[in-house]
Amino acid sequence: MTGPKRTALGIARMESAGKPLWALVGEGALATMKAERITTSELEALPVEPASVGARVDQVMESLEAYGADLARTPGGAGWSYVHHVPARRLVAQVVRKLAALSASSRSRRPPAR
Repeated sequence: MTGPKRTALGIARMESAGKPLWALVGEGALATMKAERITTSELEALPVEPASVGARVDQVMESLEAYGADLARTPGGAGWSYVHHVPARRLVAQVVRKLAALSASSRSRRPPAR
């Protein structure tokens, strides 16, 4: 028995109400789009500075602690951020790394300032 076929995703720059936004789309749709776009596999291959990513992850985790640690507690009194620190940090690290790569990719594609 085989599992369901996985499809790759991509991110494309679109507009909504005149404002730019990045939309998550299937990789198959990216081939026909004219907008600025990148697949997640290409995004993951872009180099980013690990120290910068680590510092940003620390900032986000500290903010999550400060603003949300007391929102939910276990019956024993432990906050959600203590219980789920490792998976939350991994998720935040993935998001921060992809955003940093996306930012670097966007900067490299812009025409030089005049």
